[in-house]
Amino acid sequence: YAFHQSLVRDVAYHGQLAENRSRIHRAIADYLTASDSSLEGVSMGLAAHHYAEASDYLLAANWESKAAEWYGQRNMEVALRHWQRLLDLTASMPAGPDRCRISLQAHARLIHLGAHHGMEPQRADALIDAGAELAERCDDLILRAYFLLACGASSQSRGELKQGLGYLQEAEDQAVDIKVTGIRAAIRTGLVHGLLNTGQIVAAAQSAEEALGWLEDDQQQGAGLLGRSPYLSLLLYRAMAQAYLGDYKSASQWAEAGVIQARQRHETQLLALGLVIQSLVAGERGHTRKAISYAREAHDLSEQAGNKVVLYTTILALGRSSLVAGNLVRAQKILEQGLQALRGGTVSYHDEPRFLILLARVQLASEEYGKARSLAREAIKLARRMGAAHVEADG
Repeated sequence: YAFHQSLVRDVAYHGQLAENRSRIHRAIADYLTASDSSLEGVSMGLAAHHYAEASDYLLAANWESKAAEWYGQRNMEVALRHWQRLLDLTASMPAGPDRCRISLQAHARLIHLGAHHGMEPQRADALIDAGAELAERCDDLILRAYFLLACGASSQSRGELKQGLGYLQEAEDQAVDIKVTGIRAAIRTGLVHGLLNTGQIVAAAQSAEEALGWLEDDQQQGAGLLGRSPYLSLLLYRAMAQAYLGDYKSASQWAEAGVIQARQRHETQLLALGLVIQSLVAGERGHTRKAISYAREAHDLSEQAGNKVVLYTTILALGRSSLVAGNLVRAQKILEQGLQALRGGTVSYHDEPRFLILLARVQLASEEYGKARSLAREAIKLARRMGAAHVEADG
């Protein structure tokens, strides 16, 4: 039925006895969830709504989290809304272990996705403070370790690389007591990424290689906790480390393997990351057309998914590939627009020195030596303050 007037609808709805309304909501939710495997995000969220209206908050939370996970690889903005709804649901739950666990999960997911999509620092800090109190009361070791990983990602995205690495190392320390290798590998992805961001490239490569050994080529282990495949994440981080170390042959092989598998799994964000690495390697090998093509595809994918951290990485790749191709005007335009967007946003501040260094290289290629020197000095100052030793050295 469709109501032309919302007032008529509200009267018809609230005119029913509460018990009858609750029974109808549950019947609708049960109908929607009868075929679990074929449900998509919208239906999952609708099922969560009806279970909540039927006052079955645990089932509502289950379906709300499923909806959030479903959107995680497809649309981060929508995923964040579902995690917020899950957090709101906990206010209606009775105090106890379930409420504590679900609330900590929602806090951690909001922090982690916010670190990639964008979140006001004040909001992130409030979630971190509230989550820390929950973590002290929650006996779920896995969730506590994941919460620390999320805090580390948030700090690093805001340019606080050393503080972020501290969180990630603490998460790694807690994960030592976790016996499930997939979960340990999922937590390890945070540390490897943190090491890459702080310029500890050899340590990052070694750490990734060790964790890949735990997984034995299993792409699914730990994916439920992380929202993406830990195996593919580690494989691509290892490829990135090898590219930074100048081993382009190994980097190309691992990136290609990661891209193929990410396409098969429909892992949009990891696919974009793999394409960025392929663009970097192609540019270093002088294959400018391939470098630009890879960077463009990565940019389109990251825009679609709403992962702004990966998006800024793809903008850097587009600027770098245009520079390698000798199109200095285009490279400068791409990088300046990307830098302006980054400075006006709330994520990926750790990439600012990279933008400045590439802009310095554009000016150097244009024989604008004074401008190049000024940009390089600014990049070095920022990188030194953040603790990004490899970026400082590039400057």
